[in-house]
Amino acid sequence: MTARPNDSKTGDLVQLVATEERLERRLAEAKAEAGRVVEAAQEAVRSREAGLEAELAEVGRGLEASAAAERVARVSEIDAAARAEIAAFEGLSPERIAELARYVVSFVAAGEPP
Repeated sequence: MTARPNDSKTGDLVQLVATEERLERRLAEAKAEAGRVVEAAQEAVRSREAGLEAELAEVGRGLEASAAAERVARVSEIDAAARAEIAAFEGLSPERIAELARYVVSFVAAGEPP
């Protein structure tokens, strides 16, 4: 039997339709896979952001603790220096205070700074 021109066209059309259906299925699969990849990437980003936020919070707490400790140390230093100065002044004898007072008065009376 000889192939008629119509049979060839019909075969080509059937093959074209089959190819189109196969490509549509592959496109749908590719879109579904792309959706899964995008969702996985978004989840990875959310997870990384959460990790970075936790790390940042930890660093912030560390800085706050360090600043508080430094503040306490500095207050202690200032307090110790003030107590030392107070002790030095309180340790002056009345005679030494009178001597220093006479010294300052002599300069004031002369119009000169001490």
